[in-house]
Amino acid sequence: MLNELPFPNARYFAWRVEWQRFANPEEPKDGVEDALRLLEPRIELLEEGEALVPEVTILATPGHTTGHTSLAVTDGDERAILPGDTFHSIVQIEHPDWTNIFDHDPELAKHVRQSMLQELAKSATIGIGTHFANAVIGRVTLAQGKYQWHIHQ
Repeated sequence: MLNELPFPNARYFAWRVEWQRFANPEEPKDGVEDALRLLEPRIELLEEGEALVPEVTILATPGHTTGHTSLAVTDGDERAILPGDTFHSIVQIEHPDWTNIFDHDPELAKHVRQSMLQELAKSATIGIGTHFANAVIGRVTLAQGKYQWHIHQ
């Protein structure tokens, strides 16, 4: 049981849509009840496109969950996108139409993956795929109608 926040002086942010999904009594809360209780009085709710800090912007990427978000981090003309659970495997880069059992809305997740690939394939953009094991940081290219992930060196 979690009795206190691990970083008591930190600011805690959530995208409003994602946070509000827990207000639904049908939404599973297994394993997060204590965290929700502790965060509720401290949470700062953000909207899509809002910046956490000037260099970090929230991107709405629903499908995995109703309010799933990704982050874009910019530095001048360069940017990194952290797609979170938009992709669960590098295989989904080449096959964005492949879903997994964890996507709340599989059809929307497919559409969002396709849009995300277009963003990741832009020049001066790197991706940080949290589920990509030993290939976490990479670049996406489009060749002959297929997207591919290339490990960033």
